[in-house]
This record gives sequence, C-alpha cells and structure tokens, in this order.
Amino acid sequence: MTQLDFTKQLNKKKNARVCYITIYKNNNMYGMSSSVGIGFVKWIKRRGHLQKTVNKRIKWWSGNSNSISKAVTKARNWYGINLASSGWTKYKVKVWNFSDLNDIIEILKDDKTT
Repeated sequence: MTQLDFTKQLNKKKNARVCYITIYKNNNMYGMSSSVGIGFVKWIKRRGHLQKTVNKRIKWWSGNSNSISKAVTKARNWYGINLASSGWTKYKVKVWNFSDLNDIIEILKDDKTT
C-alpha cells in the first residue's frame, strides 16, 4: 500500500480536518473504501472528469463489501459493468474531509509516483 499526501494540493475549506481514505486504482476505474463497502467510479479521459448521471452527479457502482475481490464480483453481477478482477493498486491518501472527489481523483491520476 502506497501512502500519499494531497493536503498541499487541495484547497482547505473552513473547519476542514485531515482524514485518510483508501483508494483502489486500475486504469480508469477507481474504488473508494467506506464503512458500507467499496464503491467504484469511472474516469472519462476525453471529457476530463468522472462519469456523471443525467443530473450531473457522480455515477457510483457500489460493491457493498470491504474486500476488493468481493466488491468487484458484486458490482459486476448487479450493474453489469466491466471491472478487472486483478491489477488493483491500493493507496492510503491523506486529504481534507471537505475535499471534492473529482479533485482527489484528478491529482491521483496525474501524480507521477503512482
């Protein structure tokens, strides 16, 4: 697991605190770990942002499991999306708790250490 610090690249909002999130990366797919399991988002290269729904919200595919292999399997079965079963890189990222997910993924995508 690679540890990264994005607090210097992200804007700090009022009353923001440091938090750590676990992100899994595989090509243009990203998985975020939370208390309800791992959720997946997709980066659209030609548009330069995360895939969004019709009402401009980030499109999530939830795996409802804290294991990456089980979350990938459940997301495939429920949503019918193509997710790789292997090749996921795990990152522990230090960010501000009010940071926008789009900004975090953009920094992770462009980071030369990943």
